[in-house]
Amino acid sequence: MSYQIPFGPTGDLLAHDGYIRRRQAFWRDNTSFQATLRIDRVSAKGASVKDPSTGQSYWMMPTELDEVIQKRGIDKGGYVTAWWTFCKRTSTYGLRLA
Repeated sequence: MSYQIPFGPTGDLLAHDGYIRRRQAFWRDNTSFQATLRIDRVSAKGASVKDPSTGQSYWMMPTELDEVIQKRGIDKGGYVTAWWTFCKRTSTYGLRLA
């Protein structure tokens, strides 16, 4: 299924409907990309992930974070190199392995 993903004016992923309603969203087609990302913060609700080369922030839901840990592993410093894409669960958008 193809759907568009909401991003903010600086290119950061707008993860939840609440954020999307309060900010101007730029809708883009869902694509895959290769990058080395850094797991920035982890909580019970998911993880904040940053691209050190661009400064863009993404959100990763717990299920997808678990998949990253099991399939790719996390390098020292919280870095993960992989192919990435986006997903939607209910009203939340997030990053996942492609």
